Amino acid sequence: MVPIQDIMICFWLMRWLRATVKDGKLVKLDLLEHRYNRNFNGEPVIKQILEKQSLEVDGVSGATYSSKSIIKATERALKVGIE
Repeated sequence: MVPIQDIMICFWLMRWLRATVKDGKLVKLDLLEHRYNRNFNGEPVIKQILEKQSLEVDGVSGATYSSKSIIKATERALKVGIE
């Protein structure tokens, strides 16, 4: 059994994101604190990342910077987890 790995990262406009990896697959992303667009919870972007297992996802119209910050924070969290 491969242990679950939680990676927390702070990036750009977002304060904290936690990525959970299990058996080499990204299984959960938690947006713990986000300050840029309080009306955007990140769910559409997070759902795409998890479903596609990729950072090549569409941003959300009207929440471009928030979408990009979630994607970039996920990328950074995964890089930190590998190192």
